[in-house]
Formats: sequence, C-alpha cells, structure tokens
Amino acid sequence: MRTIDDWLRLANKGTPIVGLEYYTTDRTRVLTQFYRWGQELQMPVLFWNPGYGCLQEVVSKDGKCILQNTDLYLDSDVLQFLLESGREGIYILEGVLDFDESGQVSYTRAFQLANAYYHSSWSATRQFWVMLENYIQLPMNLQPLIPVLTTPMPNREAVQKMVASFCSQNPWLGGQEDDSLQASLVRACQGLCVILDGWIIS
Repeated sequence: MRTIDDWLRLANKGTPIVGLEYYTTDRTRVLTQFYRWGQELQMPVLFWNPGYGCLQEVVSKDGKCILQNTDLYLDSDVLQFLLESGREGIYILEGVLDFDESGQVSYTRAFQLANAYYHSSWSATRQFWVMLENYIQLPMNLQPLIPVLTTPMPNREAVQKMVASFCSQNPWLGGQEDDSLQASLVRACQGLCVILDGWIIS
C-alpha cells in the first residue's frame, strides 16, 4: 500500500492528483510534510475545505506550520476554480469528493477529476491536487489515474521520541528520568489518535 511518503516520487513522475486517506488529527503532520515538499519544489502549498471561503496558504511561523488567508476567494466550486485558474501550487483539498447515495464519487466530480488529470498533460503550469478524506473509493475509470495514499501510524521509535519530548516539557510527569512512566505512555499511545502538548500521535 502506498503511503504519504510516496507523494514526492509520484509528483516528480508527473502524477497531478492523489487521494490521501487520513484522520483529521493528522492535519498538522500532513500540512507540515507538504510545506517541506513545497519548499523543496519551490511551490506554494494551499489548503481548502468547505469551512473556508478562501484558499489558505500553508506558511511557517515560529517553527510551526499555520494557515494564512489569501485573496483567492471562491465564486465557484473549488475544483472548477483550480481547473480554470491554472495557478501553480500544491493544493491540499479536504472534503471535495462528493459522494452520492451509493457511496460513489458524484458524476460531476468524477468528470472534473478526469478533466484535471488530462489537462495536466498539456498544461505548462505545475499544479498538484491532494484530496484528503477519511476513506476514498474512486470509480473504476479513475482508479488508474489517481493513486490513493495513506498516512501510516508512527512506529514505536517515533512514538518513544514524542513521549520523551512531552515528558521533558512537563516536569510534573517525572521528567525524562522516569523510564517506567514513559514506557507506559508509549504503550498507551500506540495505535491511538492522541494529542500530547502539540504532538500528534495517530
């Protein structure tokens, strides 16, 4: 199964659209990763979901990735806007896969995605779409065009680092010296969606 770590390789091969299955608690981690890739590719990274009236730019402030308003207000559907605007960037789009009663991507949305895929092959503008959903089931005709990636859970070593950092910042937990407490926290956090003082374990 492909993971978020495969995105840069796919982008460098010219794959314009991917789906990314994730949990909302992973948002900070996902935006941070794409911000780094945006810096590497020298491209802006923008985020949108139905809760925003304008596209949000992912920027770094005080060492953290945050969302900042842009002047790109949407008068139409976000995918239609991107198709017609031709603005270069990496677009992280949450909640754009409209599903019908049978749980399939809507008829209009399926055509927009196919149009965007083929449009990218003749356009000189570099535009990448990353569609975020908890679960993605694409129609058969889109599956060869749009790979679906996942956000894997952190391995034990990554969880240990997060817990150690959390404990060292919170002396009331016994600090880094209390190995038994840290081991218990690591066991408790593995496989869960947990936020530890700004760290996200999911």
